[in-house]
Amino acid sequence: MHQGSRRELGLGRVVAISSQYGNFIEDKGIDCAAIDGARRQAIKNNGVQNFDPRSLEAGLGPRDLQSDRYTTLKAGTTDEQHLHAFLTAARADVFVPCARRYVLTPNIVHTLANDTFAQTTSNARFRVWSRTG
Repeated sequence: MHQGSRRELGLGRVVAISSQYGNFIEDKGIDCAAIDGARRQAIKNNGVQNFDPRSLEAGLGPRDLQSDRYTTLKAGTTDEQHLHAFLTAARADVFVPCARRYVLTPNIVHTLANDTFAQTTSNARFRVWSRTG
C-alpha cells in the first residue's frame, strides 16, 4: 500500500516486506516512500544491477541489504518455505499476501495465527479473504 494512502486511512505502520529476493523487517516501521524514491532514482541512474528494478531491494542501500533487518532468500526454497520464514520472523496485525505468488496453505495459516499475529490482542478477529479467477 502506498505510504500516503496508509496515512490517509489512519492505518498502522508497515513493519515487514517480502520480495522474490528476501525479507526486510523493521519493527519501528518501514519508510516505503523513501524506498520507492531510492528505487526510482537507482533506475534513473542505471544503478540497479543485481535486482529487478521493481523490487524492494532496488530501493534499499548496501547498509540495509547487509543489516540483520534484511534476510536473503535461501537458494532452493519453495514459495511456501520462503513465506513461512517471513511470517515466522515478522510480527504484525495485518498480512497482505502477493496476489499470485503465495498460497495460504494450512501450514501458512497456522504460522500466521501462532507467529505473525502472536502479539495481536486476543479479541482481534482473524479473517482470510480469498479471491479466485
